[in-house]
Amino acid sequence: KPEEPQKTYYTVKWGDWLVKISKRFYGEWEKWPIIYDANRETIGWNPHLIYPGQVLLIPNLDKEK
Repeated sequence: KPEEPQKTYYTVKWGDWLVKISKRFYGEWEKWPIIYDANRETIGWNPHLIYPGQVLLIPNLDKEK
């Protein structure tokens, strides 16, 4: 049975936005839609409205899948 990759989560802090979180985890701000797509149920319809305390899944971009 293959080992399941460990999931990474991030708790939103005051002043965060998806672009900033994307830059932190992926090194590129342009990848913020990846985080949004993985967290639509948590974030809702507007990707610009995230709130402190929300816990977001940060998808693994590892190409070895």
